[in-house]
Amino acid sequence: AENILAGVDNLKIISQDKVTFDEREAEHIKADGKTDGIPVSVDLLVLKKNSCTYDIAYIGRTTTFPKEQTYFEDFLKRFNAP
Repeated sequence: AENILAGVDNLKIISQDKVTFDEREAEHIKADGKTDGIPVSVDLLVLKKNSCTYDIAYIGRTTTFPKEQTYFEDFLKRFNAP
């Protein structure tokens, strides 16, 4: 998670929770910050399964984030780690 969030300046973690995803424990992080001076929001899910780590993220402009986040949520509903 740190590598993905490293590119976001002025990072403010909004929430950081343990959740169940794909029958495994995962970490779900929501954050705000800036990239190249532009306000961005982050929705990040970190999942470990079968010796692999999956960092699944949606990072978008804060102004359009809530509207576009539904696409990310739909993707997560269909995602199954091998």
